[in-house]
Amino acid sequence: MKSKNICQILLFMLLLSQPIIGQVQDSISISNEKENVSSEGNSLKDHYLFVYDGLYDMIGSGKDFLSISHLFGRGLDELTCHPNENTGIYTCFEKKNFLERILIDGVNFIFTNWLSTAQHECMGHGFRAREFNARINQYYIEPGIFGGEARVDFNREDLPYYGLLLEEAGGSESNTVFSRESFRQSLINDNFYHYYFYSFVLKIDLPMYILGGTPEVGSNDWINPTQGRDVIRYIKAFKSKSNDDEQQIYKSAQKGAYWSLADPSLLISLYNYFRDYFVEGKAQVENPMIKINDFSFLPFTDFHLSPFGDEYYIGSYVKYHKILYEVYCRWASGNIDGESFGVGVSISNLTQFQNFRCDAGFDLWKQGFNLLYYDKDDHKYREGVISENVYVNILYQLDKTFSLFGQVSYKGEGYLMGRPVQSGFNGKIGVDFYF
Repeated sequence: MKSKNICQILLFMLLLSQPIIGQVQDSISISNEKENVSSEGNSLKDHYLFVYDGLYDMIGSGKDFLSISHLFGRGLDELTCHPNENTGIYTCFEKKNFLERILIDGVNFIFTNWLSTAQHECMGHGFRAREFNARINQYYIEPGIFGGEARVDFNREDLPYYGLLLEEAGGSESNTVFSRESFRQSLINDNFYHYYFYSFVLKIDLPMYILGGTPEVGSNDWINPTQGRDVIRYIKAFKSKSNDDEQQIYKSAQKGAYWSLADPSLLISLYNYFRDYFVEGKAQVENPMIKINDFSFLPFTDFHLSPFGDEYYIGSYVKYHKILYEVYCRWASGNIDGESFGVGVSISNLTQFQNFRCDAGFDLWKQGFNLLYYDKDDHKYREGVISENVYVNILYQLDKTFSLFGQVSYKGEGYLMGRPVQSGFNGKIGVDFYF
């Protein structure tokens, strides 16, 4: 059996086993109609989407791991939450049992963190290595929520220059995709379950990696790193295409990390989470969006290490009735051959007709060079890229529990977080559970 198929087999095993595990007794759930889930947070019913995409990008696997993480959190809620006799709102322990809630959520976070490690290695570093045809020797994915290891062993010398840059940043890239997908799913509802938050806070993976896990430039640990390898290798590699030295590149990355941690969506969500779950003990957290009449909005910032250097994001979530818009722009400082700029829109619950629901989105970008042709065709490399990504999701509801999922997308050439660099069409299929 080829080692590159191990991640795909693992994904199928999880897909087959986890929905069954998730369908434990639903005795504490109030039987609401799917379209009438209370905005007061008095039901533990939720959606769990599993998709197959042939490991084409990080998005599909991120959806699967999110569902597994949420099923685990749901299982803990089944054991620990109960309805308030007066309000019917589910609470997790009484207020006085603060330490017990910390313990339960600690287990929840550790499990989600292990899943993110598998995503980080297999669908992050592994995806970027596979994309540039590096020889994959073996995937290591050890079970266990208290320290199971996940990593990918591949031939690093097989990677071209930009393949190396993408691979080094690929792990944190996958965690960002993981985080954003979780938050997007949560904002559709007026309340979201507290266990959504553990995948959302994975967005601090890269900032904390830079600020707390990377040794001082030029130190012994920098020369022979035992921690912070991804960031160190990226900076050392990027130096060859930058006018800055390693110290300047690292200082620039630190600024990006602070920009990411200043994210209003993260800070407001943290406040809501501690207030609703830890203080009030509620199973659900109030949607952190700022409401003005029928509109809600929530600005966000983010940051990533790209082939074009520090890539900054600024945008906002906007909600009108049940339709959620995510709009953003991104820009990268560039290397000696060019910069990058892009915009994007993602629309959830765009339209509903009978049993069909549609989501859609697009991205547009301009990039100063085409990294696919580096050291291959100098003219095409320096010609630059103006390109796009477009996708449409369709969800067909079979009954109150099951829906079928399908996605068709097209991406042009160029770098876009979570997706391959090359152009091409892609299709995904899946199953959505609601219980």
